[in-house]
Amino acid sequence: MPGTETGSRMKCILFCSRNLKQDRVNASRCDAGCGPALYPEGQPHNGPYRLTKSDMDNFWKRSFGDRSLVHWSCFQEQLCRVHFFQHGLESVALKSTIDLTCNDHVSAFEFDIFTRLFQPWPTLLKNWNRLAVTHPGYMAFLTYDEVKIRLQKYSSKPGSYLFRLSCTRLGQWAIGSSLRTEHPSDHPQNRPLFQALMEGYREGL
Repeated sequence: MPGTETGSRMKCILFCSRNLKQDRVNASRCDAGCGPALYPEGQPHNGPYRLTKSDMDNFWKRSFGDRSLVHWSCFQEQLCRVHFFQHGLESVALKSTIDLTCNDHVSAFEFDIFTRLFQPWPTLLKNWNRLAVTHPGYMAFLTYDEVKIRLQKYSSKPGSYLFRLSCTRLGQWAIGSSLRTEHPSDHPQNRPLFQALMEGYREGL
């Protein structure tokens, strides 16, 4: 039937678009990670990558020294000493969030992105659990069009929102509000996501 074929074609397009966005995020992060780390200000540099936040940078240097890339098992062991988490399903979920290139390793750059997304450091994994594991508004790789479609269903319900990783501003979130369907994505600048969500709530968004 024509209607069924159209619906199947649309699902296929959205599925491919979502996968393309995920690949774009991964590629942009690899590019952005290698560039500043190896060629700061356009000049070759052999020193270690410096993480944005001092607490995270201190943890990395204390745990891994000058290494820019460590195996997941090594990273997991060190992180668990300061931020306890269960091995098993929780560990798998955490790995899927941090190890974006899916190569069983964690780079200093990937960890930097993760910590910027789920800051502050003292409650890092608690923030990750609440925002990326249990929060119904988290959509990791939802496309722009999918965000608009989902939010249209809640146009009569102020305060409805979705949030996802930004593929254009690394280490930041893109927030979609039901009251801003024409421009559904806002990027909170360099502050914890929960602060941006609370500010949006107070502003009636």
